[in-house]
Amino acid sequence: MISLVICSRISGNDNFGLPNLLASLEQFSASYNNIEVLVKFDSDDENVEDMVATLSDYPFTIKYLVEPRGRGYVDIHIGYTRLLSLLDPCTTVVGAFADDFIITVQDWDEKVLSKTKAYDDDIYCLHQRPHPPYYRKQYQTEPFYLDFSLEQLDYIEIVDEGPFWSRRWLEICGGLGHVSFTDAWTLCLQWYLYHLYGVNRTQFLDEPVIHRVLNAMIDTSSAQRWHTERASNFDFMQSEHYHVMVMNQASNLHLNIANRCKSMDQFEQANQSPGYPAAARENLLQRLLETAQGALDAKRPEVATREYERIIHLFPDCASAHRALTSLKIAS
Repeated sequence: MISLVICSRISGNDNFGLPNLLASLEQFSASYNNIEVLVKFDSDDENVEDMVATLSDYPFTIKYLVEPRGRGYVDIHIGYTRLLSLLDPCTTVVGAFADDFIITVQDWDEKVLSKTKAYDDDIYCLHQRPHPPYYRKQYQTEPFYLDFSLEQLDYIEIVDEGPFWSRRWLEICGGLGHVSFTDAWTLCLQWYLYHLYGVNRTQFLDEPVIHRVLNAMIDTSSAQRWHTERASNFDFMQSEHYHVMVMNQASNLHLNIANRCKSMDQFEQANQSPGYPAAARENLLQRLLETAQGALDAKRPEVATREYERIIHLFPDCASAHRALTSLKIAS
């Protein structure tokens, strides 16, 4: 079963879209027995009572909590984690959706569930999109890519906004991270799990099953929140405190995976030495140069500049990166 956890604000929210999301679930789900919806409403929201009265109209299970709003936008992850207490015993995989998402693919639930059988220990996460950045050479053909820097999380494109996690993954991690950006938290956690332990537990859908209905006055760089609450989240995500917490979660995932291994060979494979795994370290410079060139081809010179600066930081003797960076600075 798939459980979708959703934090929904009605009063004063120009982007409220929960009825649209629920209608799309009704339209596109293969079986209503495959899903349940868990919603957290704010106790100071005067419109909650009317919304709750409509929930029984839908043909799938909907449960809800009404609790204090807290800090609002920056505490969304706390609402998600609180909703995990309502999970059905049959739930195996969880998605955290904003209420401005809509489902767009028929039988989306079967497509998600078909990707949940890859690991005997049920420790995995599932992406709807390839790993960013979108301009890298093998974006479509090689979805797994964790060669970006964690310092790029603020501006890396395009991040999958709707990942899914196995129930076991979230139980080990103690919930959905430490900031409201569960998508960026997922990338950070995957990065440490792979680069510290050589463990890849990521599955990818063949196509995204959701679409987010964006409001330019709320969800883009022209919005005030972009430079206040959103900025403070990313500032926190650059702190040592945040990274230590995520590294601890990665360690816990790794230890649980290693503990379930059936042979010493499997254990050693899951417990590689810290640093880039050998396969990732090989040809790293080539992949980074291809990614920087991809940013140029996408006509994103400011992004290419950051990519070449990172290459020079990692490979100070890379003459081609120095030449490209010099050309970009002259052109600007």
